Amino acid sequence: MRENLLPGIELVNGDCAAVLPGLPPADLILTSPPYDDMREYGGYNGAFDFAAVAAACVANLAPGGVLVWVTKDSTAGGKESGTSRRQAVAFMDMELDLHQTSIYECWSLAGMRGDAYFGQFSYMFCFSKGKPNTANLIKDKLNEYANQVHRGSFKGRHKDSKAGGGRRILSRDANRQARQYLEV
Repeated sequence: MRENLLPGIELVNGDCAAVLPGLPPADLILTSPPYDDMREYGGYNGAFDFAAVAAACVANLAPGGVLVWVTKDSTAGGKESGTSRRQAVAFMDMELDLHQTSIYECWSLAGMRGDAYFGQFSYMFCFSKGKPNTANLIKDKLNEYANQVHRGSFKGRHKDSKAGGGRRILSRDANRQARQYLEV
């Protein structure tokens, strides 16, 4: 199914292994495939052909394009499946570069099940086909503690591994550098 949302923006709904080969090369593919049979999606049981989907994503990614693969591991019998890590390695074996792994907390029942903690985290693996064409990094707020004396118990270490002494001054240039970055 294809639907034009706005001029130049088209929504294509279907099996990505079948649909992607008919589309022009993509600068960005953002996907959140089913996770380890953890959920049902309208009767779809979550099992999918990872090899076919991964191959279609890699083949359809333009040079310098970015693939963001969002995934999560199931936990059974107190053990994580490790599927997300195997998928990341598979993409690297297909010649994609892994630039960033972001781990984020998602809602779940926190606490223990008796033998392990409930899985609360998902992963976003950011790959590229060669050097990324575009990078739009998140611009953060200024560091309010720049140029202040560190007030914790951190004492640092000297090169000879002996404990350092006293308080530290954070970078005197931190706010200036942050302002320059935010003005870009």
